[in-house]
Amino acid sequence: MDLHNMYFVIGTSYAGKSTVVKNLAKKHHGIALEENYHDAKLPELDSREFPNLTYTRDLQDWHEFIRRTPEEYVTWLHNVKKECEIIELQIIEELLAKPEAQGKLIFVDTNISIETLHRISDPQHVLVMMAPPEDGINRFFDRPDAEKQFLYQLMLEEPDPQAALDNYREMLTLLHSKESYDRLLNSGFHVIWRDENRSQEETVLLAEEVFGLKLIPYSFSSFMCRTRLKRSRNVTASSVTFFFPVFSFRHSQYPTPITAKSRTRITINTGPILYASPSFPVSPSGSSADGFSGRSSKKCLSIRST
Repeated sequence: MDLHNMYFVIGTSYAGKSTVVKNLAKKHHGIALEENYHDAKLPELDSREFPNLTYTRDLQDWHEFIRRTPEEYVTWLHNVKKECEIIELQIIEELLAKPEAQGKLIFVDTNISIETLHRISDPQHVLVMMAPPEDGINRFFDRPDAEKQFLYQLMLEEPDPQAALDNYREMLTLLHSKESYDRLLNSGFHVIWRDENRSQEETVLLAEEVFGLKLIPYSFSSFMCRTRLKRSRNVTASSVTFFFPVFSFRHSQYPTPITAKSRTRITINTGPILYASPSFPVSPSGSSADGFSGRSSKKCLSIRST
């Protein structure tokens, strides 16, 4: 699979993964595969092939779910993630084949393992988001999520509600172990910690820096034709053909970013290019952004950062 347009977010609960994926997709007019996107395939799964994913689908009495020991629950959850990876990779492959996904950035809140992400993705396309373990343990039922509130109500229906809550919190403690946190911290991917004093917009900016998606405005200066010498922010020729490395840009004619691979050529018609979003670091200073150049059918175009 060609995943050069895909950006993955992994990490702990309460770290803001779903929110940042949703906000990045909105800002970049991309596609968000949000938390539990594998659920779309849940009804069609074979319970013999995916016994852990289908456990809750086929469960008759949900009180059995909350009565499991913490060790049983954690083991089941780890196995669920392994099965989720298989389904999520299938969904990604199907999405990439769809015409509506072509040229769009795709942001994924995923269960795909660290090992697999190292194999299939660029390290700069993976972000680890983390929150202090006590947040995931003590604040689990604070959110108004329907799923969490459903479980909370089940525990209140138990003969000893406090014992049921304590059992579940012990499971959460095992899930947020030092070993699991160290594994994420030593994953080789960039880590962003949750900060209650940081806004959602500021978190998006941090994620963009990690992914190399920070929007850097570019002016099209020194666009010269033999019959016309004019400094302009807008391309004035009837069409321009670009030759560049992996690079996303947004043009007035297109509602979504256009991305090209190395040595790809794209020709667009006249109109202002609103901004460019390089998928690798560029220096905003200097006379010219190294590697960004193009040719028109008339003369030459150089791109300089503003």
